[in-house]
Amino acid sequence: MPVVEPTLTYKGTADAMLSHGMCSLTYDITGDESGTVTDTLTFVGTNVTLHRSVLSTPSSKTKVSVKIVSLSCP
Repeated sequence: MPVVEPTLTYKGTADAMLSHGMCSLTYDITGDESGTVTDTLTFVGTNVTLHRSVLSTPSSKTKVSVKIVSLSCP
């Protein structure tokens, strides 16, 4: 079973990132047998809270992809 655990890279300064407060990033994962899986991770500064997504794919050759749907910061 594929496990999806996003890795993020931020190219700004730490101060700029902290100034945004809590942000939420929502993304869609395709390739699961039951359809698209939507998940959200949250972060404040460099502290990220996310959940692993475990997928059930029809075969080991199934391509799994992730697309960012939205990013929200107050």
